[in-house]
Amino acid sequence: MTTPSAAPDDRTPSAAEAAGEASPRVRLPGVATALLVISPVFLFFGGVHFMATGPRGYFDNAQNQAVVGLVIFGVGVGFLLAGLVLVGVRAIAQQQLDLLRSMMRPSGARALEQDTAGPSSARLGRGEGGAS
Repeated sequence: MTTPSAAPDDRTPSAAEAAGEASPRVRLPGVATALLVISPVFLFFGGVHFMATGPRGYFDNAQNQAVVGLVIFGVGVGFLLAGLVLVGVRAIAQQQLDLLRSMMRPSGARALEQDTAGPSSARLGRGEGGAS
């Protein structure tokens, strides 16, 4: 019977684990990517379907098919807007994460930054000349 040479806690993390823990970026959800990829397809086919029924009196049910084309186009617009909203939410979350990370720096580093600026430099911008 062999014994393991290293305890499970002593193992080095894989590259994927290390990247997952140290990654400072907020990932875009997969559904947003799918919405942004599928939306041009719906936009194209909806537009083509609507434009193909342009004369409306050319054949029976042309008006119904035009409505179907508009619905497909509308679904494409909805998918595009939903994908863009998700991208915007990810960007906002990334900004918030960056702000939190800058605030969570070690207190020693922040104290050094404040000491180098000096106490008098913070008051210079307030208008010490009596014009407050």
